[in-house]
Amino acid sequence: MLKLINRLKDARRGSIMVEAALVIPLAFMLCVGATDFARLFYHALTVKGASSGAALYGAQELLRSGDISGMASRATADAGNLEAVTATPTQVCKCPTAPPFSCVDYNTTVCAGYGKARAYVRVQVNQDFSTIGRYWNVPNQTNIREASWMLVN
Repeated sequence: MLKLINRLKDARRGSIMVEAALVIPLAFMLCVGATDFARLFYHALTVKGASSGAALYGAQELLRSGDISGMASRATADAGNLEAVTATPTQVCKCPTAPPFSCVDYNTTVCAGYGKARAYVRVQVNQDFSTIGRYWNVPNQTNIREASWMLVN
């Protein structure tokens, strides 16, 4: 009887080792995947905040909406510690029913039936994101791209 109990204890230790050998790598991959998802979420929020902040800077007044380099530097500064961030600000002037036109003519353009033309700033921010690990059926690299439009006051 004592031999049978000892044999069952040894068998239990072996099964624990097999279970641990199966579960530990799976738990590690789950932790790395959750970390990558959190990193992607953080990068996306930071890129969106950078594009919104730069658009807000450019939309404060008409003179500032033409400061393309100022909006670009504001976006990259707002991106903080993210690497490879590119910002592309543009100034867009248009009438509601017509295609966009050069903002040089903004003050003299009158939209038929709508009054004065509207000026907008658009800031698009891009960042290349790479995951820590490689996952089955999940791309290793992706481009995070966010754009913000704001009406110039």
